[in-house]
Amino acid sequence: FRPAGPTVSRAIEIFIRKQKKERICLHDPLAAACLVDDQVLQFETGTVQVESAGTAAEGVTVFQPKADGPHRVAKDVNLARFCADYEQVLQGSQSLRQG
Repeated sequence: FRPAGPTVSRAIEIFIRKQKKERICLHDPLAAACLVDDQVLQFETGTVQVESAGTAAEGVTVFQPKADGPHRVAKDVNLARFCADYEQVLQGSQSLRQG
């Protein structure tokens, strides 16, 4: 996991140790990518609320843009950059297995 960078690698090591696992599957590579490359996603600030009153569909998240809001949500993906980053990580993990 070294190609993932020191922060992600450390988080993976802690997870494996605490869960007593030998390996881990990263279920959301895009979420992981935005942790190590701040140019992969564009964010918007606002307020996120979970519908709980049953007026829409219960459990649905609703986002309202607001410049001074407490939340940031992903608005757009730089797909070319994500794919290049992801491919680099995969190539790095392949070379670790071959080495």
